[in-house]
Amino acid sequence: MEGMAILINEWGTTPMPPAAPHLMLQGVAGVDAAARTLGKGLTDTAATTAELLDEQEQVTGTGELAGFAARLRSIGQETREVMAARRIRDWDAAWQQTSEPLLLEAVNELPENVRDAGRELARAYNAQEAVRARREYELSRIETARMSWQSCLDNAVQSGDTPALEAWLQAGRGVFVAEDNVEPMRRELRSRSCLAQWQQRLQQEPLEALAALAGDDARPERAQDARALEQAAASARRAASGSLARRWQKALEQGLEPDADSVDRARAAGLVPAAAETAPQPMTPREKSEWLGRIDERDDTDEQPLRLQIALAPLPVQERNSLLQRMDATCAIPADDRRRVSLALRRLYRRGVLGCPGDATAHRRLSRLQEEALPILQQGGAAAAERWVGSLPSYSGRWVCFRDMQQKGVQP
Repeated sequence: MEGMAILINEWGTTPMPPAAPHLMLQGVAGVDAAARTLGKGLTDTAATTAELLDEQEQVTGTGELAGFAARLRSIGQETREVMAARRIRDWDAAWQQTSEPLLLEAVNELPENVRDAGRELARAYNAQEAVRARREYELSRIETARMSWQSCLDNAVQSGDTPALEAWLQAGRGVFVAEDNVEPMRRELRSRSCLAQWQQRLQQEPLEALAALAGDDARPERAQDARALEQAAASARRAASGSLARRWQKALEQGLEPDADSVDRARAAGLVPAAAETAPQPMTPREKSEWLGRIDERDDTDEQPLRLQIALAPLPVQERNSLLQRMDATCAIPADDRRRVSLALRRLYRRGVLGCPGDATAHRRLSRLQEEALPILQQGGAAAAERWVGSLPSYSGRWVCFRDMQQKGVQP
């Protein structure tokens, strides 16, 4: 059968193209018409074979031929399986070579009176089955080739190998991809490849990749790929922040400063803000109460960024260690519980219960209460801590606010 062209729609890779590519195939085109012709011939053959039997033998002969037809179907399936395991160059010759011995054996097993009729039936059935099997075989080869090409293309995209992507796309142009769909498909694949490159960089060198994302490096073109990149970057930020926080805390526990190289890389990646070099100074009462408040009121998203800020704060190593230890100690306390107690203590401060707001004395009293609240929360939970806050004595009446003295015209 001469090579002819068929139209193949590319399913699962791109939308339906307006004009599908042409594939030159051998032995596929025209098989439907041939199968219909052979099918009609097979029906005619079955009718004719019945006429070969005399009237007395028609009843038993028809039964023998019905069983023989089932045997023919079994032989056809067996021949298909043998052919599927071979590399075939001449389909017709290979089919005949495989099927004829089986058919001859089956015909010889028929009673002599129906053998001629069986032989004709076998010849017609085998011709029809050969056409059908060849069509399936050729289509299977096409699908295997398409799947192999698609796999190579997907591998190039997933590995971020843009040159390989272009090469495989070009190889499938006009064969597996319609000409009109080549450019839209190229844009999609390049966007996906760009995403894959960023994902690899974020996994292998997260700090450098995060720093590069802040620059002018190419981003995925498709919106969905851009969103996926943002999600990957957020995940990389969390992982890198956690790793750095543990590393820096370990150094502080040993009385050492975080290493300068990792600090510089973290700043370039945007994990910690750039800050002017300041000599460490002990916390003031106000700074201490504010740090304790931030620690107690943090949520999950603040956890690692706050640890990094504490590790780099311009404070003595011992004080940074103390703040990080409080972070560790409060991790087991529900965030809502510690936040509620912290806010209640700060309300006392703002109302002036602890002294004049802004005074060092009031901040010292606040930080002392913040420290006292921690073991109560750990041992008795939120209910015990709230009862404790309600029982706190008022310091009002024991202090004079400078602002109130000014308003009353009293000179200090």
